[in-house]
Amino acid sequence: MDLFDDTNSEEYRRQCEARFALSMPLQARRLYLANVESKRGKPARLELESEMITQWTKNKSTRA
Repeated sequence: MDLFDDTNSEEYRRQCEARFALSMPLQARRLYLANVESKRGKPARLELESEMITQWTKNKSTRA
């Protein structure tokens, strides 16, 4: 994240939500994703899951 990132953008919101979901225990994360799907639809869930995978992969590669 850059100091000059637009914290009002949709991209920033999505990244923040993904970090929030990744911080949850697995069962809570599954419930959260199910709630996202029921309230915002399957495309929103898939988009969030994609961002979560991106962040998890990035974070995993920096731990080596």
